[in-house]
Amino acid sequence: MKESIDRYGIDAYFGAIRYSCDVSADAMRDAITTKIPYGVYESEDGVDADGVDDSLEYKLKMKLTKIGHKIEVDFSGASAQARASINCGPLDVKGAVGVALKMLIEQKAPLSRGCFCDIDIVIPPGTFCSATPPDGPIFMYWEASITLLIAIYRALADALGKDAIGGDYGSLMLHNGNGITKTVVPWLTVGSCGGEHGPWGGTKVGDGDSYTVFHVSNNIDPASEAVESDTPVVVMRKEYVADTAGPGANRGGAAVRRDTYWLSDGEPLAIALHAKEPSGIGVYGGQAGATQAGWMFTPDIYDTAKEKRSLPIDDGIYAKSIPVSGVLDPRIKTIDANGECAYYASRQSWRAPIGTTFRLQTGGGGGWGNPLERDPKRMMRDVRDEYVSIEGALRDYGVVITGDPINDPEGLKIDSKATADARKNAHFKPHS
Repeated sequence: MKESIDRYGIDAYFGAIRYSCDVSADAMRDAITTKIPYGVYESEDGVDADGVDDSLEYKLKMKLTKIGHKIEVDFSGASAQARASINCGPLDVKGAVGVALKMLIEQKAPLSRGCFCDIDIVIPPGTFCSATPPDGPIFMYWEASITLLIAIYRALADALGKDAIGGDYGSLMLHNGNGITKTVVPWLTVGSCGGEHGPWGGTKVGDGDSYTVFHVSNNIDPASEAVESDTPVVVMRKEYVADTAGPGANRGGAAVRRDTYWLSDGEPLAIALHAKEPSGIGVYGGQAGATQAGWMFTPDIYDTAKEKRSLPIDDGIYAKSIPVSGVLDPRIKTIDANGECAYYASRQSWRAPIGTTFRLQTGGGGGWGNPLERDPKRMMRDVRDEYVSIEGALRDYGVVITGDPINDPEGLKIDSKATADARKNAHFKPHS
């Protein structure tokens, strides 16, 4: 930087900064003017619980007003700040608003202070998106700020039409754990065995990616080998889950399921805070992705040595599980949007003996566009690659595919006549 200043002069240096900010300001002003119609747009999102009391929900009520080339985003309707550290602060709000609008209406210019020249943000103090001392701790800022971003996606979805973007997986499902090995060595893991990475939503450009950081975060996914070298755990699987992506002409990304097998007694903590409703909202006729959930299989529930099978994947295994998070069927404990029994992350930790399998599953990304308009050839690829099952292709897209995707993936075929009939008579049910 000093060399550049010495070569071109301080005036040129400051001029370059001003120019970069002006470019961003002009681009955002044009996008606000041309892409968002005049009006008031309102929406809600929220956090399920604060990690202390399951009965407390944190709702975000947002009002976005567009007049001329200016926008006001008002968060006055947000719930009071939480006692736990799920709160965020004004700068987190500003960042989320900026990222949301950049993603939705202006993706080309740099993200700088110039983007905010025509955006006013109303953030009353003492809410869970603007916590204040002494009893409003801020640490897990992303859990609150991602609700802001999804709220803006919801609010502008109809107004933007084709430019709308499906929601992402919404909550990091952060996993922390600690314990002491048999050789009396303490261990600690933070953010490497949970649902920290997951899917984005579909857009007019294409399907949502299934494994990335979410919009207001910036972190690196450690390799499984690195996790296993630092922590007494075996990463048994980290894979996409069929039929969890929000159906659409461009579908959302698939949910990620991670199974970890623990080689030491310990106390894991899974913080899944967006399980009541899908954060992967569908847009432009697309449908929502699946909700997140978690389960624990202690050795008395599933003993890998006795079963001679490394993963608890038998039929009915969820009914025997210890639910960790999610809205589940109270009898069989599988994800069920209409479930009577909701589990959240309010327990401070779970006691997990050696041989416990911990399973976390992220939410699915939201779909974009009418699922009936998805090319059947793309559906056949989805079935072959196990993003969608044969049953899901028919149920959610009206596409009839025959064959065996597991044992003969290249032998899959599209039944064109049956597909035409199915799409003609399609009546979609809510995606769960």
